[in-house]
Amino acid sequence: MRGFVVVCLGLAASRAGASLLPSFPCSTISDPEACVEHAISGFHVCAWCAAPESRGCHPVGSAYDACASECCVARGTASSCGQSSLDGLARGRCAGGAASVLSAASAFSARTSAGGRAGVAFSGGGARAFSLALGWTRGLTRLGLWPERGLVSAVSGAGWFFAPWYYGTRDRGADDLGAYVEPRSLTLEALRSSAASSAFYSAPGAILKDCARLLAERAVYSHAPLDEIWRDAIYASYLAPFGVGPHQPYFASRGDADEAAARNPSLFDGEAAPLSPRDGASPTLLLGGCVEGPAALVPLAEKIYLPFAMGADATGAPKPVTVTYEKRGGGGGGAARQTLAVGGPLETWAVGAVPVAAKTANATAVVLPTHLFSLADAVGVASMAPGGVLAQLFGAGGAEAPREGRGGAAAAASSTLSQIVPTKRLWAPSAGLALPPYFVLGDGGDVENFGLVQLLQRGATRVVVFDATLSPLAPRDAWDPTTTKPTASVIDEYIPALFGMDVSRDIEAQLQNDTIFDTRGFAPLACGLQDAAARGTGAVASVSVVTVANDLYGIEAGRTVDLTVVYLDLPRAWLAALPAETRDAISRGDAFPNFPRYDTFTQLDLTEEQVALLAHLGSWVIEANADLLRAKLADE
Repeated sequence: MRGFVVVCLGLAASRAGASLLPSFPCSTISDPEACVEHAISGFHVCAWCAAPESRGCHPVGSAYDACASECCVARGTASSCGQSSLDGLARGRCAGGAASVLSAASAFSARTSAGGRAGVAFSGGGARAFSLALGWTRGLTRLGLWPERGLVSAVSGAGWFFAPWYYGTRDRGADDLGAYVEPRSLTLEALRSSAASSAFYSAPGAILKDCARLLAERAVYSHAPLDEIWRDAIYASYLAPFGVGPHQPYFASRGDADEAAARNPSLFDGEAAPLSPRDGASPTLLLGGCVEGPAALVPLAEKIYLPFAMGADATGAPKPVTVTYEKRGGGGGGAARQTLAVGGPLETWAVGAVPVAAKTANATAVVLPTHLFSLADAVGVASMAPGGVLAQLFGAGGAEAPREGRGGAAAAASSTLSQIVPTKRLWAPSAGLALPPYFVLGDGGDVENFGLVQLLQRGATRVVVFDATLSPLAPRDAWDPTTTKPTASVIDEYIPALFGMDVSRDIEAQLQNDTIFDTRGFAPLACGLQDAAARGTGAVASVSVVTVANDLYGIEAGRTVDLTVVYLDLPRAWLAALPAETRDAISRGDAFPNFPRYDTFTQLDLTEEQVALLAHLGSWVIEANADLLRAKLADE
């Protein structure tokens, strides 16, 4: 992330000197309300076409204004559009002009409930998390422990793995996770051979270089959206090679996709062809992001971050919360302070839509942006670690912000950087038909790096957390959890935060509101992980914990949760079983620098062998702890 911010600063400064940019065109506006409101010198110049086959923003009076008048919305006097406000599309004269989206909590209760089944949560951590998610998942599937139902949450780099594994459309062969090699047979040649056995090993790419290239192209030479740069770089490495399109929405099942299509004929065609899991018997995927505040108010006086579940079944917390946000420095009277409803489930493909009319008891008519919210969008948001820092430093431009720099080079650079931050309109159904504000969205690790909160929000009482942490676990002789408070130097900072101990030293993360478990559960968990690590077969431990009330996250008090944590370490038994040449290569560090803790930000572009070695370690830990995991993942 830090490298990305430095690159952004440099390119934004160069963009400030660009003087040949044409004026901000209508075609770059993806939001329908921003389109019809856009004005130059007091004149409205854009028209919104809501017809599914040509949905988007166009100049008033252009050839696109020939969009059937009943599907066209504009306020310009030169327009021949049939209405001047979006709610006119809800009257039904434009086929598909207003989509029908499920928006009542009762419509999702059966879909989103954990239903007594185990939930599995995979942490973020860049390409390190991707590699471990691959290995851990392969270990579970090899032993028949991968759950066929329930919920799986994936944050940041873990989402880079699960998105293509769930939804990739290209044939990857019978052994799509790659061949597993026991440590005693893992020579360097065997490692190279195994690395060639799956397309996943070659996925981690030069993301920062791609971001730099896209930023240079878009900030200086084009009008393509700046807030999609990170998404497009992630898409190029992790989704495009597996046959996923950039605008394809994703669903929990083929049945859910068919039901949405039945309500909205012609909506899910072409580039918006729906994705459903390759394996029909799969736990529902939740990609974990973060809501970082209303775009109009960042930087905030107090950061109040909320976990954001972008689920294959629904997006948003099951129950909305009301949050008061205040802009840093105040000013602007009431405009600097807003109390907003956030959350409440709605169908994921409709994120960013504008509600215009109640349709049925369970559904609302909405006007969609240019593209449906897609798998690529969700994966990009869930891993956008730079977003929070950029928003707090430079604000958020919003999807409708003009791209014209005013006020000199510093202002132009700031404007460019603010527009890199992903923003979406987030509609809380409890707020009725009020125009939803833009919210800054970011990496799930900015608030809670496991997606554990999202599983608890849906009623989970058994959870296995896979922690691809960068932080080594201190042994008992260096730190006794029963007598000494934790610090970020002895355990992953995200774990004590769950028990009311915020020890964060991460400038992006905001963990102060993460308390969801009684503090008394922390020491037994930490001790259990230390004991397991000392045995040399992987740091895996289980404890029974009790929830405490967290109104901001919608967690009730008094629920007993069976919590298991698989914590990244370098097991002594696995290392000892490796051939000498492989141990030596790890020790030298030239071919496998920082193994097993590849750096989250500086080691995004891993070699196939680096991915494979860490994945083999992950699979071995699963097999070494098979009995414990089998007991925790069995269906009730």
